[in-house]
Amino acid sequence: MAEDKKVVPQAQDLETAASSESLADAKSQAFLPSTEVNLPAIPGYELLEKIGQGGMGVVYKARHLQLGRFVAIKLIPNADQVPRVLVERFFNEARVTALISHPNLVELFEVAPAGSTIYYSMELLPKGSLSDWLRRSAAVDLPRMLPILKKIVSAVAVVHAHGVTHRDLKPANILFSEFDEPKVTDFGLAKSPDSELTGTHAVMGTVHYMSPEQAQGHAKQIGPPSDVWSLGVILYECLTGKRPFAADSSFAVMTRIVQDDPTPPRELNAALPPDLAAVIAKCLRKKAAERYPSAVELSAALQLVWLDGPEAETLTHVPARRTPVPSARTAKNSRVRIAVAVLVVAVLAVGGVFLYPLVRTGEQSASTPNSPVATAAADPTPKANPSAQLLDDIKKDAERTKQERDRISKDLQDLIFRDPGDGKNAAKNPKTPIKPAADYWTAFTQTKQTTLTGHAAKVTFAMFSPDGTRVVTASEDKTVKVWDAATGAEVLTLKGHTFGVFTAAFSPDGTRIVTAGHDATGRIWDAKTGAELLSLKTPHSYGSFYSALYSADGKQIVAAVTSDYSAAVWDATTGQEVRDFKGHGRAVGFAAFNPDGSRVVTASDDATAKVWDAKTGTEMFTFKGHTDWVKTAMFSPDGTRIVSASWDRTAKVWDAKTGAEMLTLKAGEGIVHSAAYSADGSRIVTAGGDYLGRVWDATTGKQVLTLEGHGRTVFSAAFSPDGSRIVTAGDDGTARIWTAK
Repeated sequence: MAEDKKVVPQAQDLETAASSESLADAKSQAFLPSTEVNLPAIPGYELLEKIGQGGMGVVYKARHLQLGRFVAIKLIPNADQVPRVLVERFFNEARVTALISHPNLVELFEVAPAGSTIYYSMELLPKGSLSDWLRRSAAVDLPRMLPILKKIVSAVAVVHAHGVTHRDLKPANILFSEFDEPKVTDFGLAKSPDSELTGTHAVMGTVHYMSPEQAQGHAKQIGPPSDVWSLGVILYECLTGKRPFAADSSFAVMTRIVQDDPTPPRELNAALPPDLAAVIAKCLRKKAAERYPSAVELSAALQLVWLDGPEAETLTHVPARRTPVPSARTAKNSRVRIAVAVLVVAVLAVGGVFLYPLVRTGEQSASTPNSPVATAAADPTPKANPSAQLLDDIKKDAERTKQERDRISKDLQDLIFRDPGDGKNAAKNPKTPIKPAADYWTAFTQTKQTTLTGHAAKVTFAMFSPDGTRVVTASEDKTVKVWDAATGAEVLTLKGHTFGVFTAAFSPDGTRIVTAGHDATGRIWDAKTGAELLSLKTPHSYGSFYSALYSADGKQIVAAVTSDYSAAVWDATTGQEVRDFKGHGRAVGFAAFNPDGSRVVTASDDATAKVWDAKTGTEMFTFKGHTDWVKTAMFSPDGTRIVSASWDRTAKVWDAKTGAEMLTLKAGEGIVHSAAYSADGSRIVTAGGDYLGRVWDATTGKQVLTLEGHGRTVFSAAFSPDGSRIVTAGDDGTARIWTAK
């Protein structure tokens, strides 16, 4: 028995969930109609009958009126009245389904709105599910089951090759077409690289098929190996007739998943080849790192078991055999064969070709002398000139993928923006957002991310140039770098600081850069040549410049200085200190001008922010409300508000004239390191210790976007001048540029 581990406590509250039902579905059912409702007319379709319902929507059989073909339509009626997360998952499912093509994945046809209903149409799969087939089968039918399982694993391999994790693989989500082809469906819980719809401790999946990391609520650990576990459970159940972790309740099942080892599959079905049993056992390792990394490698292993040996139809008659202890040469050859299989599977999976002729029953296998797998095993040396046909197939598939991505994006955009009144008054207001889709478009088009790599230590600050064409970054590696914002190419490196650099910012005209360093200096550089032009020094030989920013007219620089708990203004041309601002009880970590240069705001470790008269240095008022270090404070573009970021895990919005607190942005579990406005003042972006950037509506305080990718603390975040992009700086040694709208 494995070591004793805990199942996430929430699981005990889910005892009512049916064993074949997703826990997400169990939580969501209350928000969807349990009985037949008056359905809206779906343009171009005739709805015939309800054929299913889950947590992500209701499914109907329908007929396309023009084409006459039967389809399945999945919809959420009254979408403006259901929780936001359901609509987000619905869109996520539509997008993932549309972007990945494989003969054994369900095909999506259309995404569109119909009044307050949102829906998409997909191919109809009328022959029931794998779960139905298992219930009807009196005994394990290996010759029939093996080809089905091969196709399922190959389909999931393509999903993984596209960077997507399904997270809810189970027999009920594998449906059969009219021609008995298995199709993997239901991507409602799918996780792609550009979306994260799961809480940190959420229990996602279906009880009997969830991995140990899912059962324990370790959402951030869920990835392709979690799907490999689910596939292992499916293989086990289909080939033995039993579930590996059966128990009387959902909580008991989850406890067994985390703590117990399953009965060896060959004890339940002696006809199972030992090699195949070993593959299943590897899928069901408790530690994700000990499983196959993804279904690509699992499919390769199964190719070796199924295609490099007896035909599937004769596997039931393969006697049990001793497994000899491999010699060094045998082990080496085995590793080579596995590597070749993985290479073939991975390359073709990414290209979308994926050995489809090899996974069809009765067709060419590796035992056929001229088959691709047999040829690869015999001659592992890569060919200099792959076949023109294969390259052509890959190029065509890549183009189809691009076209699909463009099409689904357009469909979703059309869903969100439509002519008011179905075309009426369009001249007055041609694009009117409809609810609830308008709230989610940004989240589902925020897929582009450019990573700026080159620093040797954490990146502490990043900011766009005034024209948005460049990005400047500061790092603890003692350097500042300038990057091309469009390509991510490194343009310039500024060297001169003797310790880490905290901030770097362009002058308003983009010709200069000011930096603040831990070496008790601020420095001004030529933004084109990288030449150091001027040095700003504190009155003391110790301390740090924590921040340095230009005034809007470019004539002055305000910097936070730690040596005497103050901030000061320097002449940007001469480098002479003009005045200081003293009054904080602890270190000042940030200072910034208001848009007209008449005010300065400072943020301090004394848990306050202060506003000062920039000309006289007189303190005007103090913002009190944070309970820990205020890391940054910045004015809104119109100068009427100030946003502050604090270690107390909040950002706050204040009236810049009265000092009154107007809004609190609660950013979860992490410290908020920075907060800044967009150029139009409508949004605020924060950077946090919870590894996330977050975008907020500056008026309502509602979070509208999450930026996830750094994997470690995010120290700063800032909008581009036109508000279309965001740049973040992280403890992972990178800066990242994101699409913001």
